Amino acid sequence: MERSQVSDLSNTVALAVWYLMRKNGITSGNQLAAELDVPQATINRKLNGRGEFDLGDIAILAEFFDVSAVELIAGARLGGQVTLAP
Repeated sequence: MERSQVSDLSNTVALAVWYLMRKNGITSGNQLAAELDVPQATINRKLNGRGEFDLGDIAILAEFFDVSAVELIAGARLGGQVTLAP
């Protein structure tokens, strides 16, 4: 996979995570980090496009938000209701 493809994937996942955070009343990356028990800097870096989500991250986030990994990766629709927008 080329670097630009990885970045596009991470950006899509980040948008999906931001949407799910809002939907679930999580107001910041710091709050999400506390919920997941991971370093705040790591989550904030990935959510703000300065780091890449890997498959392990996607699996953890999908389980936490009760969505499929495919929904996070596709990013187009979650719960059959909402289309993600930047």
